[in-house]
Amino acid sequence: MVMANMRDKRFIQIVLWVVIAAFIGTIFIAWGMKSYGDKTGATDPNTAASVGGQKVSYDQFYKAAESYNDTLEAAGCQASSPEYRQVRRKVLDSLINQAILRETAQKMGLQVSKEEIIANIMREQAFQDQNRKFDKEQYVRVLEANNLTPDQFESGLRETLINQRIRGILDES
Repeated sequence: MVMANMRDKRFIQIVLWVVIAAFIGTIFIAWGMKSYGDKTGATDPNTAASVGGQKVSYDQFYKAAESYNDTLEAAGCQASSPEYRQVRRKVLDSLINQAILRETAQKMGLQVSKEEIIANIMREQAFQDQNRKFDKEQYVRVLEANNLTPDQFESGLRETLINQRIRGILDES
C-alpha cells in the first residue's frame, strides 16, 4: 500500500510537471506567433499609431515633428527647452486627433468639393499678385518654397476645411 501511494505521488508529480511545461510552452508559442505575425505584415511596421481605420505613418510623424521643430527654432526655443523635449508627444497627439477627425468626417459623410478648394486657394493672399488676383506662378513658387506639391497642399487644405466643418458642428451642439 505504501509503495502504491509513493508511485501515485510520483505519477502526480510527473503529470504536474508535464502540465506546467505545456503551459509555459503555450505561452512561448503564442508570443512567437505574435512576433511572426508582426513580421509578415499583420501589424504594419510603418504605422506610428492607428485610430479606428485611420493610420498615422512614421513618415507623417517625422515630417510633422520636423515642421514643429522648425517652428520652435523660429520662435527662438533652445533644444534644451521643455517644449522641445515634448515635441514627439505633442506631434503624435496632434496626428491622432487629426485621424479621429478624419474618421468622424468619413462616418458623417462630410466632403469638400474641388470648387471649394479652388475658391479657397484663389482667396489666399499669398497666391495673389499686386492687383489681388490669383497668380498661378506665385502659387507654384510659394508651394515650392515650402517643399509642397499642389496635390499635397490641396489635400491638406481639404482636410483643414473638413476639420473646420466638424468643429463647427461640435460647437453648435
